[in-house]
Order: sequence, then structure tokens, then C-alpha cells
Amino acid sequence: MINNKKIEIKYIHIAYEDFSLENFINIIMNNFKLNTTYSILLKISSNNNLLFKMCGPQIGIVIKNEHDLDFYSKLYNLILTRIEITVDNYNYFDTVEGLEILYSVINPQKELTLKNIDKYSLKQQMINQGEVRKIFNQNLLPLTIDTSYYGFNILSEERQNLIKLINSNVILTNNEKDFIINDSDLIFKNTSPNKKKDFIIVSKKLDDNNFLRYIFDLNTGIYINKIKDTVYNNIDNNKILFDRNIGNITLTIEDQKLIKYKVVNKLHPIKAVKNSITDRNINIGTFDLETFIDMNGLAKVYALGYFSSIDDSPKLYYLTDDPNLDSSKLLLKCIDDMLVNKYNNFIFYVHNLGHYDIVFMYNIILKTNLEKGFDYYILNTTMRDKTIIKLEIKIKVYSNTKENKHRYIKISFVDSLNLLNLSLDKLTREFNIDIRKGNFPHRFVNRNTLNYIGYKPDYHFYDNLNINDYNNIPNNNWNLKSECLNYLHKDIIGLYEVINEFSRLIYIYFNELSTNALTITRLALNIFKNKYYKNPCIPSINKLYLFNFIKEGYFGGITDVYKPYGQNLIYLDVNSLYPYAALNPMPGTDCYFIESFEDKGLDLDNLFGFFYARVKTNNLYIGLLPIHKDNRLICPNGVFYGVWSSEELKFAKSKGYEITVFKGYQFNKVNNIFDDYVNDLFDKKKNSTGFLRLIYKSLLNNFLGRFGLNIIKPITQTVNKEKRDFICSTRIVHTHTILNDDKFLITYSPIISKEICMEHGLDFIKVLEKESKKNIENNLDLFKDVSIATAAFVTSYARIFINKCKLEILENGGSIFYSDTDSIVLNKDALNPNWIGDNIGQFKLEYDIKEAYFISNKTYCLILNNGETIIKTKGIINNSLTVEHFKSMYWYNSNVTATKFHTITNYQNASVLIKKKDVVLNYDSFTKREKIYNNEGIWIDTKPLNYNDTNTKY
Repeated sequence: MINNKKIEIKYIHIAYEDFSLENFINIIMNNFKLNTTYSILLKISSNNNLLFKMCGPQIGIVIKNEHDLDFYSKLYNLILTRIEITVDNYNYFDTVEGLEILYSVINPQKELTLKNIDKYSLKQQMINQGEVRKIFNQNLLPLTIDTSYYGFNILSEERQNLIKLINSNVILTNNEKDFIINDSDLIFKNTSPNKKKDFIIVSKKLDDNNFLRYIFDLNTGIYINKIKDTVYNNIDNNKILFDRNIGNITLTIEDQKLIKYKVVNKLHPIKAVKNSITDRNINIGTFDLETFIDMNGLAKVYALGYFSSIDDSPKLYYLTDDPNLDSSKLLLKCIDDMLVNKYNNFIFYVHNLGHYDIVFMYNIILKTNLEKGFDYYILNTTMRDKTIIKLEIKIKVYSNTKENKHRYIKISFVDSLNLLNLSLDKLTREFNIDIRKGNFPHRFVNRNTLNYIGYKPDYHFYDNLNINDYNNIPNNNWNLKSECLNYLHKDIIGLYEVINEFSRLIYIYFNELSTNALTITRLALNIFKNKYYKNPCIPSINKLYLFNFIKEGYFGGITDVYKPYGQNLIYLDVNSLYPYAALNPMPGTDCYFIESFEDKGLDLDNLFGFFYARVKTNNLYIGLLPIHKDNRLICPNGVFYGVWSSEELKFAKSKGYEITVFKGYQFNKVNNIFDDYVNDLFDKKKNSTGFLRLIYKSLLNNFLGRFGLNIIKPITQTVNKEKRDFICSTRIVHTHTILNDDKFLITYSPIISKEICMEHGLDFIKVLEKESKKNIENNLDLFKDVSIATAAFVTSYARIFINKCKLEILENGGSIFYSDTDSIVLNKDALNPNWIGDNIGQFKLEYDIKEAYFISNKTYCLILNNGETIIKTKGIINNSLTVEHFKSMYWYNSNVTATKFHTITNYQNASVLIKKKDVVLNYDSFTKREKIYNNEGIWIDTKPLNYNDTNTKY
């Protein structure tokens, strides 16, 4: 049933410079009604305010019969923190100029609301504050093996009565069905320290070092637990060291003090998949569309088409085919022509579906369903990183059989960019496809030129076209419609030839179906599990507490500027760094939590896993252990706490760091897990050229990161207002897109958030009870082949490798100027010639540099000795910058203006605009290390930031 009630979503826009606490409180008080629940989303924009970026999940506000100014003040501070972090997340090159506050009234389900809402203290969501927990109590048995502390030793008649009581109720484990109390066994009556429980303790001596203690309830004789004590040595008459085992928990106790705590975690291996595929899936096709900008500044579809393996030529559509020039009808006509029997279950690949084509398709289909009054087109989406990567469309059709009155016809649109992450032009060249992407004057097209025939459009209407190629275009009788359809024909056929050849090669060389994977990482994992994973031993990390702990020690590569300017340098790249790192020992499925209560901590030399530790550096030029600070990855000097892999801690310790390890998860070591896959793919890549080398390189380099995915799959749904309200008031929302008045495309975590519930005035327990009836939480969609422990060890080994190389350069008197995850820029004289080679883990000489400027992370200019200039700036159109811009930033401390592509996505109006936008590059944007200046005020060097954190997290 369609809800026709107008949705109450409103926007408040305010300049960032005007966003004071006073103005924020006025905004709330002037726009938010009393006795109302709201959900707000905050977005920020820069420069011309065309694009807004979301700042964290939604926030619920329950306004009672008066405004809570103290709460608003806390909310204001949280918003400022979120803005700072979002700016860093999106690598803004310019300052924040505008804020957008999107708010709507939430109507929580009344049966779930809290009856008495106390003032709720807003959680600072940027800071995870660990709480020290009490990990053992001695209510069952004192922390000693001295039985004189166990209570009253029971003898004679009372002993027999207790034995009878126990025997009448004995239910032990399967291995101890024949439990017998012997005459030599001691029996005690024990009262817990809190005086609330009385126990019977049966103590059995196995030998001089091992004892079993059985605990029973004194009143009923019911079995409670079994404890095993193992004595290691007598330190003296009063001090004894022993282990106490209670189920999967082992306590190490010395002199009645707990010094170590160990909990066994049973992990299952990721399963291998052994499939023998007899034929590849050829039910594939390709799809593309073209747009122009209408008089309202919105992009509209004016040409589109598709092609499949069973077609002789592409089916093309042009806007003038529709007498009313209706873009929506044109697109629906195409989709309806695809939703027929012969294309049932076909996959149509679209290059850049998620950021372009999907916007036009999705909302037009939703509006059609709304007009029909029911979901004629049944949609299902798959989303990754806030982007739709697959759209499934099916319709119900009548069947001729009596048994099945209805059946479905289904087609799927899949983003091919996630399998082959190159432009279509480069792909057709790499795959040596005869049909190449053409050139077309996109900006010449508008509603009035659709039937244009005449002199060829001016040169400035073309993008990236060589003037000689332009001159070769015939001057007269240039026909826009025929040129457009020819261009579209080439794109559709070119992409099909690429996808078909890719599918064929994957099947021939790996006996795997590319159609079973939506991303290159999934395809690589499928190949590994089917062909190379002979000994399943990669731990499946599907326990949330374990995942969250290890995630604290999961860091990416380090990108840093060391010296901002240099001459006579070389730029080195490691051959396949992450695959090379994966050849090291990896964590297995034997895992246990271990914690020390001694000042000296755990013995690092005997650890292998992830551990929480205190670190004191020794002020090296290069920091060796990364930490997240203000959402930046830095490697500071100082004293701080965190979680790292044991191997990275050992490396830091070997270089003079003081390390105290408190707790963490210990794994067994497993060798050679990835050796076959890595070595085979690397050899294939090394000995191949062209498209085969491209495929092998992609499968090799895009494999390991998938193990680090979050274990819980977020849910993406198109929902109505009522469902949206419930989701926003109970779960963390990752993305929120308004499609129309009663339809929202929303991505959210399936786990109910106590924090979000409380913010929206809901009773968390009632929400849990309601959801459990649907059995939602017990059926979370989990990734079954992810292992953050594996991914984190790979990145850890990679950092160790690159840091060893940096230290060797410094120890030999060389200088480092810049480094990225797998690259180093150094002075030529410091090069170790043994580093250079074409084997995995060796370096290749990427650039021979005459002069270089390094302004910030991934922002540099290299002037090479061969006369070529290399300019790299993340997110910037590189040809919009010159050497002079970098000289101005470095020598004269001047900001410069550059150009970037700017995408404006409007789902409500089914429009995507891609424009060029000027942005400001800040000369002083590098803040990950402390800058060092000479006497003239010129930045010449850096050193690690000094960071001291005395707040323990766990």
C-alpha cells in the first residue's frame, strides 16, 4: 500500500563561519517543536556548496516539554568534532564553507518508547573508552591450592550424607559419567565470600602436581563446575605458582594473586571450495547510456542501448524515437525490451554503473512503480562502500503451466568497473580489442540539437581530442544522431568484447566463473579457495568482540613526507609488497585471550597475535608504530597505548622501543598459506604481457584486502517513511538518499544500537524483544570468508619491510624524502644495488629524478632527468597544475588553485552532473610530522610528532 502522506524532511543551511553555539541553539529552538522526536543528519560542503558530505551517523533528539540547553551545547561540540574528522576523511583541499542540517520528525512506535526518559548524556562517538572489567571472582574457590582455605573438612556421618546427596544428582560431562568419590578424596563445606551461596567441594589428588576440584550446591547436591589446579613449582613455603583451569579459562596464580588470565577461543577455518566447472556462463551483455544537460541544469538520458551474447548487433534507442522527447519513457522502453524470456537471468555489465547510470535508472523505475500503485518492477540492490554495484530487476509474468501460475523474468546490471578498474579506452587497448572507444562532442548536445545535421561542432566541444584527429573529421554533413549512435555502438560492443574475453581467460586459466563475482577481490578469493587453498587453516573471525579488538591493530600503509625538496633522487617501488608480505607466517585457528596482571607484562618474545601494549619510543627519525590520532594515521614519538601485531611490536623493541604488553589474542603460527597463490600469480605476471599481465597483476594485488572486511554485512534497502523512521531510531545509518516523498535508499547496520535507541527515546530492551520475534538478530548476514587477523598481519609485515629499508638508508648515511605504502624516494648515493630486481619483494626503479617537491601526502611534483614531469595530487586533475604551482607552494608559502572533477548526484531528479571545479591546495596541509625550518624560514626537514597518551583504553 502506498503511503501518500507528504514526508516532513526539512533542510537548514548555514555558513560555517556563522555556526556558533548561540546560532545553533537558536536554530534548534526556532525550528524544533517541543514534545517531539527528531532525527538529524549533518552534511558539510566546500567552495560553491554544490556537494555535501555526510558527517557520521544520524543523531536522535527527544525534545520534551522544554528545551535542554546543556544537551544542545554537548550536541554542538560533537558536531564540531564530526566536521573535523569528515574533512580529514574526504581529504578536503579547501576549507568548509557550508553546513546542511537535514531533519525530520520521527514517529517511534509507541510500544517501544521509554516510559521515563532521564536526561541522556550524549556519547562522544569519536572516542572509544574501554572499561576495566573484573575478570575473576573467587566465589567458587579461593585463589589457592591450600585446602585449609576451602572451608570445613567434612568427616564421618555428615560426609556420607553429602556423598548421598551428590550421587543422587550427579550430572557431569560425558567423559566423567562414572564419577566416584573415593575415601582419599577430601570433602569441604564452603560459604562464598558474599555469604549468598553454600557449596560442597570435592577435592581429588591426581598426583603431586595436579588436583581436581568438583563444586556442588550444598542444598541440592547439583553439580556446578569442575576446576583443575596444576602446580608448577614451590617458590618457598608460602608462595606457590599454579594454573587453575575452569572450562576454557585458565588462571595463573602466584601467592594467592592472579598474575595471568587465559581464555580459549575456538575458531573455525575458512572453508575451501572445490568446484569443477564444466562450462562458463555466457549469458552476459553490456549496457550504456548517454545524457545531456537540460534547461534546468539536470542531466537527461537521450540515447541508450544494450547488447548480449545472443544478439547480432546492439539494440539502440534515441530520444527522438519518443514523440514527447520523454527520457523516462525512453529508458523504460529499453528495460522492458530487456525483460523478456530470452534475456532471463542475463547479467548486463555497465562501466561505472554505481556512480552514473544507476542514478538515472533507479528513480525512474521507482516512480513508475508509484504510478502503477504496486511494485511492478521488483528491485534488489547490492551495495559496497556506499555505492550500488549490482541492480537486479525482475517482473512477475503469467505462466502457461497450472502448477506455477506465475513466474519471474530477471535481469541484473553489474558494475564492470569493480572487476576491471580502468577506463574503457584503456581496457580496449590492453585487451587488444579492434573496436576502440571513439570521440564525441558531449557538450554540444542539448534538446535543440538532437536532430542536428551540418558543419562539425567546434573543437572545444570535444574532450581530450588531439587537434589532428579533429581535423580529420569531415567538415560537412555531420549528423548528431548517427554520430551518437555510432559512438554508443562502439562503447557497448567494446565493453562486451572486453568482458567476454576476461570471462574466457578466467575460465581457461583458473576454471572459475567471473560471473560469480561482483568485484575483483571476490573473484581472486574464489580462485584462491578453489585452486590454491589446499590446507584450510585461515581463521574465520566471526566473533564481534574479537573482530573489534583486532581492528584496533589493523592499519594501512604509511604515507609521509620527510624532506620536502631534493635533487638527484630516485623513486623506488616494491614489486608486489602485500603479496610478498603474505609469504610470512600467518595466524591459524588456535586462538586464546591472555592477560597479565604483573607490572612486567607478558613475554613479547613468545607471543604471536595482537596485543594491547604500552609503548615508549626512543626518538628515532622514523616512527615505527602507527596510531590513529584525530582520524590520521601517524607514527609519533612519545609514550602511548594501543593494539599492534606481535611482530610489529618485536620489530620496534629490536630498535630500542620499550614495550610492555598487557593483554591480547595469541594465535598459532601457520606457514605457506598463500605461497602457491602468490608465487604462481607473480610468475605468471612476470612472464606475461598485455591483457594477461593486467589480469594476473589485478588478481595478485586485489586479493588480500578482502580478508579485512567487516564481518557483518550492512543492509541496503529502499524503504518507506515508516520503515525509515524505525531504522533511524534503532540502528546506525551509513547512507541516506531521498528518492521521492515516500521512498528512501538507506544503508544501515543490522545490529540494534543501544545508543541510537536511547537518543530517540526508545526502550532498548523492548526493541530487542520486538526484533527477536522476527528472528532478525539471529540471522545476521555475515561474511563467511573474512579474517581481519590475516589482513592485519599482512599490512603489519609490509610496514616492517618498508621500515627496515628506511632504517638501512638512514644507517648508511642516506636521506629519505618521501614514502608511500610500497615506495621510497631517496638520494641516489644511498641506493643499495642489491635491492633492485624483478623478483617479488625487490625494488624497481620507477623514476630517475632531477628535482622534486613534496608538499603533502600524495601531493608532489617530480622533474625527471629525461625531461618528463610527473605531477601527483589526489583527487585533482593533474594537468591543471604545473611545476610553477609547486614552486609557489614550497618556496613562497602560497596556496594555489587547481581543478578537480566534481560529481553532483541527484536521485530525486534522476540526474548526475560531472563538472570541473576549482579547489585550493594549501601549501601547509602536511601535518603528520613536525616540520623543521632553516634560518630563512624554509621548510627543509621533518621529525615525528611527539605524542603522550596516559589514558589506557582497555
